[in-house]
Amino acid sequence: MDLCEWLGCPSDVNHDGFVNALDYDAFADWFENSDNNADYNYDGFVNANDYDAFALHYEVGC
Repeated sequence: MDLCEWLGCPSDVNHDGFVNALDYDAFADWFENSDNNADYNYDGFVNANDYDAFALHYEVGC
């Protein structure tokens, strides 16, 4: 089982079934505005750790 099968597809932040620029744009907007939706690692803070985690999943397409 690969990472995407185990975790689902966490970088599909708009939940449309695809990982693409729309997900990146949504996350970047949330991150820029310190929106809680950008708390990608669920630690209660929006910071570089969230961006790094999102980028890692985005790069592999899940």
